[in-house]
Amino acid sequence: GYAEPKEGEDYKAKYGDEEAEFKLCYRKRLLRFDVQTNVWKSIVPTSSILPKALAIMATVKRGNGVRHVLIGEGYGFDPDTNDRELSEKARAEWQNLLEQGRALGASLPDHDPIDDLPQGGCKPQYSHKLYDVQITESFGGRGNNQNSGWSWDLYNLPDEKMPQLVSMLAPCSSTLHHMIDFSIDDFVQPRCASIKKDDEKNLFGARVLIHGLQGRKDLNGMVGRCGRWLKSERYEVFLSLYECGKKCGSLSVKVENLQIADPVKEENCLDFVTRNPHIPKAFPGICFILARPLADKRPLLEYFTDPAITSTTTSHPDKKVMTYFDTYRGPLSSRAHAVIRTMMDPSQNVNEPLICCNLIPQSFFGPNPNSKAAAMNVYANFVRDLKERDSVRVVSFEASLSEINDDMVEEKCGGLLKIDVQLDGVRPNVRRELLVNPAVTMRALHDQVLCPTMGWKSNFHYYVFRKTYDDPEKLKDSCWIGARQSTALDSMFMPLYVGGCVANDKQISIGQLFASEDTDIVTLQYIHDLGDWYSHQIKISKYDGQSLKDSTVACLVRGEGLRVPEDSGGLMSYCEIMRKITGRMAIEIDEDSHTKAFVDPSSEHWWRYFNAEVRNKHNMQSGLGNPLQFDLDSARNDLDTAIRRPTQKSGREVQNLNSIDNKTGLTREQDKKVTASLPKNATKMCAVCGVTVALRKCSGCQSIAYCSREHQLQHWKEHKAECKVIQRGRK
Repeated sequence: GYAEPKEGEDYKAKYGDEEAEFKLCYRKRLLRFDVQTNVWKSIVPTSSILPKALAIMATVKRGNGVRHVLIGEGYGFDPDTNDRELSEKARAEWQNLLEQGRALGASLPDHDPIDDLPQGGCKPQYSHKLYDVQITESFGGRGNNQNSGWSWDLYNLPDEKMPQLVSMLAPCSSTLHHMIDFSIDDFVQPRCASIKKDDEKNLFGARVLIHGLQGRKDLNGMVGRCGRWLKSERYEVFLSLYECGKKCGSLSVKVENLQIADPVKEENCLDFVTRNPHIPKAFPGICFILARPLADKRPLLEYFTDPAITSTTTSHPDKKVMTYFDTYRGPLSSRAHAVIRTMMDPSQNVNEPLICCNLIPQSFFGPNPNSKAAAMNVYANFVRDLKERDSVRVVSFEASLSEINDDMVEEKCGGLLKIDVQLDGVRPNVRRELLVNPAVTMRALHDQVLCPTMGWKSNFHYYVFRKTYDDPEKLKDSCWIGARQSTALDSMFMPLYVGGCVANDKQISIGQLFASEDTDIVTLQYIHDLGDWYSHQIKISKYDGQSLKDSTVACLVRGEGLRVPEDSGGLMSYCEIMRKITGRMAIEIDEDSHTKAFVDPSSEHWWRYFNAEVRNKHNMQSGLGNPLQFDLDSARNDLDTAIRRPTQKSGREVQNLNSIDNKTGLTREQDKKVTASLPKNATKMCAVCGVTVALRKCSGCQSIAYCSREHQLQHWKEHKAECKVIQRGRK
């Protein structure tokens, strides 16, 4: 920055030999703060004109693709004359730059750059103005040779390349929930064969047939979901929202007027969907509004299972409360369906695209039961029961995989596995083909392989894997694999379909999953972001081809399809966003009047919408080009970088914060990373290539690691002496 000498102060005594450098502040004392490394760095001038700078700029706020900057006017000393007047050399350089700018078509003044500065004062001046800066290489109107560039190519995207939602009506379909509110539980034999009194444990969520009603004969023959056992000795029954006039309420039905409904048959799905085609059959999006103490940093599922939050004898002394909200657009299990209907306010208007559930702990209200805590009590009890039930299955699954040792994996998998990853529910295909080391854990597969190649942001959203089958009975019992503890906000939706607990992804490798099945191809379902529910199909097969260079851990072979912005509201919303930015759908251009118009890249409204819905997303902030475009070389570079950094720790996901940086004093939206940038332990990275996944320690000294047998042999000559010394020291 700028420093003005004070009268009467001896700068020679204060700064010694650095006195001259102190005065040349623009050349020697201009620094910038690097937010990536948290250090101050010197600015190196590219021209001697630079010390005559007329302004400095600092970013104050950044968001929605717009950067707000604070401009401060000022000027400094010429390095040649140590004076504010330009030297002949500096004037010549300035004149040369001026002529170059005019040659490029710029309209520039021909007077001295310091002529307009106020006379009689030498201190820098400042301005309180904030400027919204929008940068694009193709902003402009049609007909003036500016309707070219990537933005116009995107706007003119042909129909065959436009993302379109594709759903399949089948019991094991990953996109069934886009069309109808059935669960996979509805296609299999029910848990019990008959209706008994006070049997909520077995009947909750089951499909039941209503019959024999005298007062409401119009309801006879209808199928609903069984809810709670009521004090009136009746069961609460929820009819489908599209069959009950869009009413959120429930019926209370006697045991003798209910019977277990037959499983849904695949051939009947189309009849359900096409019946009254103008009425949507899918369950609406679910918005959870969660309140919890600000100081509570526990994983969300651990918070839900704490008995204190539903206790009427416990009150929370901490008055500071943080409110979180997120939206769920995935499928529901039969039990979760009944839970959400129980939590819903009967007066809600379900014609809205979202239904809201307020999760407020009873402990916030002290010893007196409060109706506002009813939804939290229902959900917390549901999570506890689910965790107790699912833990038995998870333990059994983990035990079966632990019996698959390294020799068995090597025999079935060989050196590399081929995995074909495809995003479900959208066309054209969003697909990646990779070669992966069988020793890669499922945690590393998500964090360091799939995220960089699919374009997702690592360590931000929750994720899960499971093996898939065409048999609904087998798929229903398939165990999910994921992070045991997670602070990701969308992890609070895990009980709605995934379950109460998952197998430990850090202890399970992709090779073990492949070796656990006696087939040539094993298919997995991979979910990224439980809220938006981006489901992928992963096909794993043995790779018998020739190993590619530098593919000991993971290699991206090929890929296709546009990238998807995170937190865009799921695939339905993504397709709508694409229709708007390609001129197929109107964009709201005035929030007050809700005026809509069809706009193109010649319009500021198009750019504002594109910045807000695409560029501002966490996985889209990658420069001025088209962030939606998949680039193979860039994805390979991202993969190469990712497999050489530490695997991010679950339970410490990235916290997206609006904060004030104490070092710079600037307000900025930051991603607070909580893991180190480089491993410090030699056993945490390959001694040859530096990758941090699929590592094996040296069997002799256990003090160094390699990603492959080839790299161990390559490094043995260098490591041999050290290895023997370490072994002798342990004897």
